[in-house]
Amino acid sequence: MKRFLAHVIIEAKTPLKVGGGKNDLFLDAPVQRDWNGLPMILGTSVAGILRRAFEDNAGKDAANKI
Repeated sequence: MKRFLAHVIIEAKTPLKVGGGKNDLFLDAPVQRDWNGLPMILGTSVAGILRRAFEDNAGKDAANKI
């Protein structure tokens, strides 16, 4: 099985919160961090967001063709 490593920079147009650990009503959730201590977003989270965006766009394209 091949594995790939990518360094991707994402610029959010709206506020972005990627939490890790437990949420608490009175405390902010800690930010997910990689082994270097840098903020990170898991690949599975990115895959889910991209999948949803593609599905939404595919539905709009199909509706426009009818």
